[in-house]
Amino acid sequence: MHIGNSVANGLPGGDFHKCPLQLDGETGIFLKWMEGSLSPEESALLERHAGLCPACRSIMQEHQAVWSALDVWEPGEVSPDFNRNLYAAIDRERRLPWWKRALAWVSPLPVRPAVPLATSCLLLLAVLLFQSPVSPDFKTKQAGIYERVDVEQVDRSLDDLNLLRELHEELKLESAAAENL
Repeated sequence: MHIGNSVANGLPGGDFHKCPLQLDGETGIFLKWMEGSLSPEESALLERHAGLCPACRSIMQEHQAVWSALDVWEPGEVSPDFNRNLYAAIDRERRLPWWKRALAWVSPLPVRPAVPLATSCLLLLAVLLFQSPVSPDFKTKQAGIYERVDVEQVDRSLDDLNLLRELHEELKLESAAAENL
């Protein structure tokens, strides 16, 4: 679609019936306006429309703000030994054994403190499973377990779980703060 047609079709006044924001895929006209690639007539039509349309006026002001910020922005200097340091870091990463590289991707920082706890739980579960094999009277043993539930013990266990959740949240916050530094 020709830019002139999209401006003429998208601006109010005369034969204009739709805003450029209402036309699918025609928001690029604002970028073309900022670049100065619109004809003077097209720019005048768009600017006249923006005087009547607050949404288009806001977009044009935002485009101007971004371009102004880009005009004054200056990139920081790159250190003279940047390439050497970069390639050295890549080389150190390549020299790591494959399993350490895999663990670095699989276990992010917040998970690492939980690994010993998870290992301990798995070992305890394994011991319990090997100590009490399933017997024919499994259902009667299960019924006996349900009858001997201590409410105080359940309450203490729930309190312990809440403390563990709070500890986990604190660890996540500390690791997030450490990453931000």
